[in-house]
Amino acid sequence: MRLPGKTVYDDNRRMEALVRASSLDWTIVRACWLFDAARTSDYLVCEGSIHAMFTSRADLAACLLAQLPGSQYVRKTVGVVTTAGTPGIARQIWREGIRKQKTRASIGNAVAGC
Repeated sequence: MRLPGKTVYDDNRRMEALVRASSLDWTIVRACWLFDAARTSDYLVCEGSIHAMFTSRADLAACLLAQLPGSQYVRKTVGVVTTAGTPGIARQIWREGIRKQKTRASIGNAVAGC
């Protein structure tokens, strides 16, 4: 039986290995399940992986920008997680899965009717 997402994780491992093998200054930033938020929160950044559920896109962007001038995490992997205002699992599945599929289908039907 194939595990869901297995190929994605295999691809991530290969990509990270290539980045680590380079002589460049790099920082790998891992995010959890992404969701939309109006503004940044008091997100948490930890070296290595964070075992949490959600990262807002605003927090991920803020974390990436915060890494540019510094060297704290150069040649390291960090995880970023949103600590407040996260959606529930059912709401996230609806927003990121079901609603987006319905929206794509509506757009596809509208284009086909042109």
